[in-house]
Amino acid sequence: NPYAQYVEREHYEFKTKILGSTYLSYKISDGLIARTSFGVTLEDSKRTRWNGTEYHHSNPADYELRNRYRSRLISDNTLSYNKQIGNHEINALAGITVQKRKAETSQIVGTGYSNDLLKNLQGATTIVSEGETNIVKTKIGYFGRVSYVFDDKYLVNASFRRDGSSVFGVNSKWGNFPAVSVGWNVHNEDFLLDSDVISNLKFRVSYGLTGAENFNVGDDLVNAWPYLAQLDNTNAIIDGNITQGVSPKNIANLLLQWEASEEFNPGLDFGFLSNRISGSLDYYKRTSDKLLLNNPVSYVTGFNNGIVNLGKVANSGFEFELRTKNI
Repeated sequence: NPYAQYVEREHYEFKTKILGSTYLSYKISDGLIARTSFGVTLEDSKRTRWNGTEYHHSNPADYELRNRYRSRLISDNTLSYNKQIGNHEINALAGITVQKRKAETSQIVGTGYSNDLLKNLQGATTIVSEGETNIVKTKIGYFGRVSYVFDDKYLVNASFRRDGSSVFGVNSKWGNFPAVSVGWNVHNEDFLLDSDVISNLKFRVSYGLTGAENFNVGDDLVNAWPYLAQLDNTNAIIDGNITQGVSPKNIANLLLQWEASEEFNPGLDFGFLSNRISGSLDYYKRTSDKLLLNNPVSYVTGFNNGIVNLGKVANSGFEFELRTKNI
């Protein structure tokens, strides 16, 4: 009955979301600045799902109620230094960033409705499922960057980042990610200063590592603590009686660590005729190693897969961009 499936189905979601941020900056001395910032995201939601008595002939009416609260706190603290000495320009940055994510979810499903008068839990005769999860994820990072420019011709930049995440085990929480780049503004050299054709010409090359901690195995608790052996409530029949107990929820992986991506990127930027014609040419090679993947395992373990660092993916190619000013 298409009409019944339309009128007997009432799904609602109510959500409140608050975002805010603030910062404080202080000039310690000439070129030396301290800055701290704080950001917060708060989200509160309520979801109801009512499927009435005539919604589906093969399934009884049911009502689902889910409440969820999520928060995200971010604090960035940096110390920067900028100095110009003649033809030399030096910029340095050091800092620490802290993130905390929290999610609290409760869900309950009732069934056994004889009519559509009470579309809430009070009308249910049976609670078929209920559950509550409380998840906290934290991440902390230390970082530093130094850049040097000489006479607006030669550029060098080096950075280092060390991140730690609560989703990894005790011996593998931290990952190190360095990066370096160099550049040459050829158009600022004496032999091109008077050129009416070449207005911009820059050669550059960069190399660096970045890390990733994101994966999804389909269960929020396992996503938060994959290195722990977790348990689920379950029932078993012992001597003809139903007995409550627990069963393994996942395969713990103490060796789980950061997924790392390596990138090598040489290229050039160009501009002709007062930049009326401009563009860039890049070659890139990206290699992602220790991918966070759900790997199939033997059924004798009681599971069909487990999260591991496995495999490597590489891709490379050229990118060309051309821009023109026709008027």
